[in-house]
Amino acid sequence: AEVESLLGRVDDGEQLLMLRSLRVGDHLELGDLDGAERSLAEFADAAEEAQLPWFLWLASGMACKIALLRGRFSECERLIEQTLATGRRTDHPNVDVLHAGQTTLLRIVQGGLA
Repeated sequence: AEVESLLGRVDDGEQLLMLRSLRVGDHLELGDLDGAERSLAEFADAAEEAQLPWFLWLASGMACKIALLRGRFSECERLIEQTLATGRRTDHPNVDVLHAGQTTLLRIVQGGLA
């Protein structure tokens, strides 16, 4: 609820993007995948419009997480590679770490790292 109230009061583009990303996380924490997907669509659209690589990377990583939670493994695999490519356009030090983590988690869920 706090994020929702802030969304209506913030006019800075990057702060608004951060709040939208937090809203996706809030839905995920509540187990509300439908709400997370709706919020992610809004966040991803805003990130695409702003063309800020860090937020595009974050949106792609969140989409990957939702695809994994939904059991859409081929989509998740594609998003893992998209997230890596998008992340490499940033200076973030955890791009490769996230890629390794996403790939490992997908393989575990698929039963490939028993």
